[in-house]
Amino acid sequence: MMGNRNGLQGLEEFHARCKSGDLRGAKQILHELNQNGVKSDVRSYNGLINACAKSGNVGAAERLLQEMGKMGLEPDVVTFNTLIEACAEAAMRPDVQQVS
Repeated sequence: MMGNRNGLQGLEEFHARCKSGDLRGAKQILHELNQNGVKSDVRSYNGLINACAKSGNVGAAERLLQEMGKMGLEPDVVTFNTLIEACAEAAMRPDVQQVS
């Protein structure tokens, strides 16, 4: 929970969790930031997709891409490169089921 942290502290923690692959924690922080008036943008979604890539969770990455579209956010080159990274990570992990 964000508690009394300001927006900047919340964003820093959000990005740290994305980089570590903590998708659940990152989504929780982003939700709290959104409730406090900080809007999600392409960079936010790229961070979430990066968290998916770290864990090889292609399905979640694809759902986030669809969510971006529903919010009217246009994916950028970082978005697509990160999706490719997620697919590559999943392909290298024998414990991850492939999405068909």
